[in-house]
Amino acid sequence: MASNLPLLEEAAAKLKHLLPEVVFVGGSTLDLIVTDQGSAPIRSTYDVDVIVAADYAGYSAFCDRMRDIGFENDTRPGAPLCRFLHGDLMLDVMSTQKGALGFSNRWYEGAIQTATPASLLSGKVIRLITAPFFLGTKMEAFYDRGENDYYMSHDLEDFIAVIEGREQLLDELAEAPADLRKYLAEATGKLLGNERFIEALPGYVPGDSISQRRIPIILERLRKMGDF
Repeated sequence: MASNLPLLEEAAAKLKHLLPEVVFVGGSTLDLIVTDQGSAPIRSTYDVDVIVAADYAGYSAFCDRMRDIGFENDTRPGAPLCRFLHGDLMLDVMSTQKGALGFSNRWYEGAIQTATPASLLSGKVIRLITAPFFLGTKMEAFYDRGENDYYMSHDLEDFIAVIEGREQLLDELAEAPADLRKYLAEATGKLLGNERFIEALPGYVPGDSISQRRIPIILERLRKMGDF
């Protein structure tokens, strides 16, 4: 099974003294969030996403400090404004404040405030988004940029991976902020009420019979999330 942990190790090493200032989010963190070894394989990703708590001026200053340690803005056609390169590493650096880049995610601020330490195999410790806020950021991204694509969305794929693969999730959601619980309850209710989602769900799980038998587990956890 492919792992995104080497990407996290590389990013942590190249961020050097800036590492404590960022929180790791996005699909590359799934190896640290998913705990059930029997769940579906985690998708491979080619970049690492981090967030910083900064307004426009603070974000610009942080980017200057990144360039001081070897990062360069990705100026290739089609590259997102937030992307930096350092050798083969692609690092997307986003802000909690919309004014910094012209976009953000409503759950980034909470993700910064509630981030937890996670140890990598190298011994480096990163700040990691919690599972409830991961789900919030993924649902926000899905409805913002997913264009209701229930069949090919990486955001929805990552969302389902955590629903299926984190056994302690419902307990964590019970302790999550009320506004996040409410948002996720409404979002999951919307998913369960959409025939396209129900039809697409088997495609996010491996096709073998054992894996497909986990679909009722996913649906039951979604229903319980809708009760929060």
